[in-house]
Amino acid sequence: PAPAKPPRWHVAPGSVQRLEGGLTVEECFRQKDRLAGKEVKLRGIVVKFLPDILGANWLHLRDGTGRKGTDDLVVTTRDQAAPGDLVTVTGKLARDKNLGAGYRFPVLIEGARIKVEKRGALAPAKAGSSSQP
Repeated sequence: PAPAKPPRWHVAPGSVQRLEGGLTVEECFRQKDRLAGKEVKLRGIVVKFLPDILGANWLHLRDGTGRKGTDDLVVTTRDQAAPGDLVTVTGKLARDKNLGAGYRFPVLIEGARIKVEKRGALAPAKAGSSSQP
């Protein structure tokens, strides 16, 4: 049998409340030059979690803002979270990060602290549907 495809995660626009005093995923991309090297805070849904790669856990965060290319923010951390968790992220924004071997990130949040606000806030989308926190 063919291997199972990973679940798809759809975070609908307006479904994640902006963190007070924080940014959105789209704003991190749009303001990357101004924010480079600075600590940023934001709230979002973990849509992918990859443990222990290059000494860090890697996660993909979405909050319903942005379009393809500016809607998925990569974060490195020592903390744990699972796909579907609603989290707050605080870390340093890096821009135009090239890790080699084809891994390039226009925006990356490095060394982040993750606080899980709600476990399982979002379920994977079924074909032809959307799910919301």
